[in-house]
Amino acid sequence: MTPKETTGAMGDTDSSIHERNRFFALLTVATLMPCAFFILRAPQVESLWGTAEITAIVLFFGANGHVGASFFFYLEPGIRRFMIDEGRGRFLLLPPILIGLGALTFVAGGHTVRAYVICAFWIWQIHHFTRQNHGILAFASRSEGIEPSLAERTALALTNVAGILGAFTIIAPYRATVMVGWGWQIHAVGVCVYAAAVLAWLISLSDPARRRPGWRSWIMLLLILFYLPLYVVKDAFLAVFIFLTAHGLQYLVFMGYVVRRSEVRLRNAVIGLAVTTIGVGYAVYVMQSVGLKSAHGRGLLGAAFGVIVWHFLLDARIWRLSEPFQRRTMTERFDFLLARDRSATTR
Repeated sequence: MTPKETTGAMGDTDSSIHERNRFFALLTVATLMPCAFFILRAPQVESLWGTAEITAIVLFFGANGHVGASFFFYLEPGIRRFMIDEGRGRFLLLPPILIGLGALTFVAGGHTVRAYVICAFWIWQIHHFTRQNHGILAFASRSEGIEPSLAERTALALTNVAGILGAFTIIAPYRATVMVGWGWQIHAVGVCVYAAAVLAWLISLSDPARRRPGWRSWIMLLLILFYLPLYVVKDAFLAVFIFLTAHGLQYLVFMGYVVRRSEVRLRNAVIGLAVTTIGVGYAVYVMQSVGLKSAHGRGLLGAAFGVIVWHFLLDARIWRLSEPFQRRTMTERFDFLLARDRSATTR
């Protein structure tokens, strides 16, 4: 047995420990990188050459780029067969309907209709972000053999509600809906819900295993703070930019691990991921950039919303690790986290 294959107390090899540490380190960088834009948005820095370009690049990959990355799954032979055999309607038939319906709604619907659609979209998008946060907690928990507690799951669920309420008053065009005039009340409820989320998290720390130093405790802290910018950052763009791009960059870390053990050759897999990330991501960006002044522009924007909802539905099924195929497939990609049959520990 080589030194790198030495087995630790919990059955981990030095190699698996290294892989696990690298994975969570990359997730940490992805989560915290957008916070650096506090500095880049400072008046004395923002005027410097390159700041706007850096912001645009990070925003592209964190927003539209990560949406495009999810379409790499269509290039994976095994996953593609699963889509055809088990989810033909969801993965092949429904997407063009969503795109067409989105375009039609934005062309034929008036300003009020579009406002309701966009409000509903942002509610779904925040929920989509939080589902990934639950997944990250599950990965971190598995890495240390500790199941997420009810208090922890409740805390993340409450951050979901707080995120929806906080984003609703900043991004969603709620003033064109029946919620007009309720902005500060919605925001105040969001603050209370966020406080309840923090309280639930603190209750979870009564278990010594959940406050033990390590990746799991650190990751849980990051997830609790995920939507905090909505309530403490005055710059509305920056408040949304931080958690939105953090989500996207986290997703790209996951996709990097998916690609490195792809069924196809690594070189082809990397090229495929680059093409979907940049190609599909740029296509969505172009559709969003035309504007609402013409029917053509409104139709493209509606179609872009359809593509993003397609991404939501795609991810919700492919990453559902409670199902045998998905769990087996992702175990092969994240074997350092998922392959070992660990029992929960209270140490």
